[in-house]
Amino acid sequence: MKPITIFEAFAGIGSQIMSLKNLGIPTKSVGVAEVNEAAILSYASIHADPSISIPDTTADCMQAYMEKLNIPLNDKGIILKGKRLERLYKASKAIYNVGDISKMNPNELDDLTLFTYSFPCQSISFAGLQHGLAKDSNTRSSLLWECERIIEAKKPDYLLMENVKALVSKTFKPDFDKWCALLEELGYTNYWQVLNARDFGVPQN
Repeated sequence: MKPITIFEAFAGIGSQIMSLKNLGIPTKSVGVAEVNEAAILSYASIHADPSISIPDTTADCMQAYMEKLNIPLNDKGIILKGKRLERLYKASKAIYNVGDISKMNPNELDDLTLFTYSFPCQSISFAGLQHGLAKDSNTRSSLLWECERIIEAKKPDYLLMENVKALVSKTFKPDFDKWCALLEELGYTNYWQVLNARDFGVPQN
Protein backbone atom coordinates (compact mmCIF):
# COMPACT_ATOMS: atom_id res chain seq x y z
CA MET A 1 0.00 0.00 0.00
CA LYS A 2 1.32 3.43 -0.94
CA PRO A 3 1.91 5.56 2.19
CA ILE A 4 -0.40 8.44 2.98
CA THR A 5 1.62 11.66 2.80
CA ILE A 6 0.56 13.88 5.67
CA PHE A 7 1.28 17.41 6.84
CA GLU A 8 0.17 18.32 10.37
CA ALA A 9 -0.46 21.96 11.16
CA PHE A 10 -0.63 22.76 14.90
CA ALA A 11 0.87 19.30 15.25
CA GLY A 12 1.15 19.01 19.02
CA ILE A 13 2.61 15.60 19.80
CA GLY A 14 1.37 14.13 16.52
CA SER A 15 -1.70 12.31 17.81
CA GLN A 16 -3.32 12.28 14.38
CA ILE A 17 -0.47 10.57 12.53
CA MET A 18 -0.14 8.32 15.59
CA SER A 19 -3.76 7.24 15.13
CA LEU A 20 -3.09 6.28 11.52
CA LYS A 21 -0.03 4.29 12.54
CA ASN A 22 -2.02 2.52 15.26
CA LEU A 23 -4.54 1.51 12.59
CA GLY A 24 -1.74 0.01 10.52
CA ILE A 25 -2.07 2.62 7.76
CA PRO A 26 1.28 3.38 6.08
CA THR A 27 2.14 7.07 6.51
CA LYS A 28 4.88 9.44 5.45
CA SER A 29 5.15 12.82 7.13
CA VAL A 30 6.13 15.67 4.84
CA GLY A 31 6.35 18.07 7.75
CA VAL A 32 4.62 19.81 10.62
CA ALA A 33 3.84 23.37 11.68
CA GLU A 34 4.40 23.80 15.42
CA VAL A 35 5.79 26.63 17.57
CA ASN A 36 5.46 25.22 21.10
CA GLU A 37 8.79 24.07 22.49
CA ALA A 38 7.44 21.14 24.52
CA ALA A 39 5.28 19.94 21.62
CA ILE A 40 8.19 20.07 19.16
CA LEU A 41 10.46 18.09 21.46
CA SER A 42 7.70 15.57 22.21
CA TYR A 43 6.79 15.13 18.54
CA ALA A 44 10.42 14.51 17.64
CA SER A 45 10.84 12.03 20.49
CA ILE A 46 7.81 10.04 19.32
CA HIS A 47 7.95 10.31 15.53
CA ALA A 48 11.41 11.33 14.28
CA ASP A 49 13.33 8.71 12.31
CA PRO A 50 16.14 7.66 14.69
CA SER A 51 18.45 7.08 11.71
CA ILE A 52 18.34 10.79 10.86
CA SER A 53 21.43 12.60 12.12
CA ILE A 54 21.32 16.38 12.27
CA PRO A 55 24.82 17.86 11.82
CA ASP A 56 26.17 20.18 14.49
CA THR A 57 26.33 23.87 13.65
CA THR A 58 27.03 27.16 15.39
CA ALA A 59 24.72 28.79 17.90
CA ASP A 60 24.29 31.73 15.53
CA CYS A 61 23.16 29.43 12.71
CA MET A 62 20.74 27.63 15.00
CA GLN A 63 19.33 30.90 16.29
CA ALA A 64 18.94 32.26 12.75
CA TYR A 65 17.12 29.10 11.70
CA MET A 66 14.72 29.27 14.64
CA GLU A 67 14.06 32.95 13.98
CA LYS A 68 13.19 32.05 10.38
CA LEU A 69 10.59 29.64 11.76
CA ASN A 70 9.45 32.41 14.14
CA ILE A 71 9.95 30.21 17.20
CA PRO A 72 13.05 31.61 18.92
CA LEU A 73 11.35 32.30 22.24
CA ASN A 74 10.06 30.22 25.09
CA ASP A 75 6.75 30.97 26.81
CA LYS A 76 8.38 33.65 28.97
CA GLY A 77 9.87 35.51 26.02
CA ILE A 78 13.44 34.43 26.74
CA ILE A 79 15.72 33.72 23.77
CA LEU A 80 16.78 30.08 23.90
CA LYS A 81 20.49 29.38 24.28
CA GLY A 82 22.92 26.53 24.78
CA LYS A 83 21.69 22.96 24.96
CA ARG A 84 18.06 24.07 25.02
CA LEU A 85 18.46 25.87 21.70
CA GLU A 86 20.35 22.91 20.24
CA ARG A 87 17.64 20.42 21.27
CA LEU A 88 14.88 22.54 19.78
CA TYR A 89 16.84 23.17 16.56
CA LYS A 90 17.65 19.50 16.01
CA ALA A 91 14.12 18.39 16.86
CA SER A 92 12.65 20.89 14.39
CA LYS A 93 15.02 19.77 11.64
CA ALA A 94 14.33 16.09 12.32
CA ILE A 95 10.55 16.45 11.92
CA TYR A 96 10.63 18.97 9.05
CA ASN A 97 9.01 21.63 11.22
CA VAL A 98 8.09 24.78 9.29
CA GLY A 99 7.30 26.63 12.52
CA ASP A 100 4.85 29.54 12.43
CA ILE A 101 2.11 28.65 9.96
CA SER A 102 1.53 32.32 9.14
CA LYS A 103 5.12 32.64 7.87
CA MET A 104 5.43 29.41 5.86
CA ASN A 105 5.42 29.05 2.08
CA PRO A 106 3.04 26.16 1.24
CA ASN A 107 4.62 25.74 -2.19
CA GLU A 108 7.72 24.38 -0.46
CA LEU A 109 5.76 21.34 0.76
CA ASP A 110 5.69 18.00 -1.03
CA ASP A 111 2.36 16.79 -2.42
CA LEU A 112 -0.14 15.84 0.28
CA THR A 113 -2.68 13.08 0.64
CA LEU A 114 -3.88 14.34 4.02
CA PHE A 115 -3.71 17.74 5.69
CA THR A 116 -4.57 17.91 9.39
CA TYR A 117 -5.18 21.29 11.02
CA SER A 118 -6.58 21.07 14.53
CA PHE A 119 -6.12 24.78 15.17
CA PRO A 120 -5.77 26.42 18.64
CA CYS A 121 -8.96 26.30 20.70
CA GLN A 122 -8.07 28.92 23.32
CA SER A 123 -10.18 31.68 21.77
CA ILE A 124 -13.35 29.58 21.44
CA SER A 125 -13.23 27.15 24.33
CA PHE A 126 -15.83 27.53 27.08
CA ALA A 127 -12.85 27.55 29.46
CA GLY A 128 -11.24 30.52 27.68
CA LEU A 129 -12.04 34.18 27.04
CA GLN A 130 -13.97 33.35 23.84
CA HIS A 131 -12.51 36.12 21.68
CA GLY A 132 -13.50 34.07 18.65
CA LEU A 133 -12.01 32.84 15.38
CA ALA A 134 -13.17 35.46 12.88
CA LYS A 135 -10.85 35.99 9.94
CA ASP A 136 -8.27 38.78 10.51
CA SER A 137 -9.23 39.03 14.20
CA ASN A 138 -5.67 38.09 15.27
CA THR A 139 -6.91 35.70 17.93
CA ARG A 140 -5.11 32.41 18.41
CA SER A 141 -8.09 30.52 17.01
CA SER A 142 -8.17 32.72 13.90
CA LEU A 143 -5.01 30.92 12.78
CA LEU A 144 -7.50 28.53 11.18
CA TRP A 145 -7.66 30.92 8.22
CA GLU A 146 -3.93 30.52 7.58
CA CYS A 147 -4.77 26.98 6.46
CA GLU A 148 -6.64 28.37 3.46
CA ARG A 149 -3.32 29.15 1.73
CA ILE A 150 -2.05 25.61 2.21
CA ILE A 151 -5.24 23.97 1.00
CA GLU A 152 -5.43 26.19 -2.08
CA ALA A 153 -1.76 25.62 -2.94
CA LYS A 154 -1.50 21.88 -2.31
CA LYS A 155 -5.07 20.60 -2.89
CA PRO A 156 -4.76 17.64 -0.45
CA ASP A 157 -7.03 14.67 -1.15
CA TYR A 158 -8.37 14.76 2.41
CA LEU A 159 -8.61 17.27 5.25
CA LEU A 160 -8.99 16.48 8.95
CA MET A 161 -9.67 18.96 11.73
CA GLU A 162 -10.55 18.47 15.40
CA ASN A 163 -11.50 21.11 17.95
CA VAL A 164 -13.65 21.78 21.00
CA LYS A 165 -17.44 21.49 21.11
CA ALA A 166 -17.78 25.27 21.37
CA LEU A 167 -16.77 25.54 17.70
CA VAL A 168 -20.33 24.60 16.75
CA SER A 169 -21.99 26.60 19.52
CA LYS A 170 -24.41 29.43 18.69
CA THR A 171 -21.63 31.98 19.15
CA PHE A 172 -19.05 30.48 16.80
CA LYS A 173 -21.08 28.35 14.39
CA PRO A 174 -21.42 31.25 11.87
CA ASP A 175 -17.63 31.39 11.46
CA PHE A 176 -17.43 27.61 11.26
CA ASP A 177 -20.10 27.71 8.54
CA LYS A 178 -18.01 30.27 6.62
CA TRP A 179 -15.05 27.89 6.80
CA CYS A 180 -17.14 24.97 5.57
CA ALA A 181 -18.48 27.11 2.71
CA LEU A 182 -14.92 28.01 1.73
CA LEU A 183 -13.97 24.33 1.61
CA GLU A 184 -16.98 23.58 -0.57
CA GLU A 185 -15.90 26.35 -2.95
CA LEU A 186 -12.52 24.60 -3.18
CA GLY A 187 -14.24 21.34 -4.14
CA TYR A 188 -14.40 19.52 -0.80
CA THR A 189 -17.35 17.75 0.82
CA ASN A 190 -17.67 18.40 4.54
CA TYR A 191 -18.65 15.99 7.30
CA TRP A 192 -18.62 16.96 10.97
CA GLN A 193 -19.88 15.52 14.24
CA VAL A 194 -19.62 16.20 17.96
CA LEU A 195 -17.95 13.23 19.66
CA ASN A 196 -17.16 12.54 23.31
CA ALA A 197 -13.71 11.15 24.04
CA ARG A 198 -15.09 9.03 26.90
CA ASP A 199 -16.97 6.95 24.33
CA PHE A 200 -13.68 5.91 22.73
CA GLY A 201 -11.69 4.57 25.65
CA VAL A 202 -10.13 7.90 26.62
CA PRO A 203 -10.38 9.15 30.24
CA GLN A 204 -11.73 12.56 29.23
CA ASN A 205 -15.26 13.96 29.08
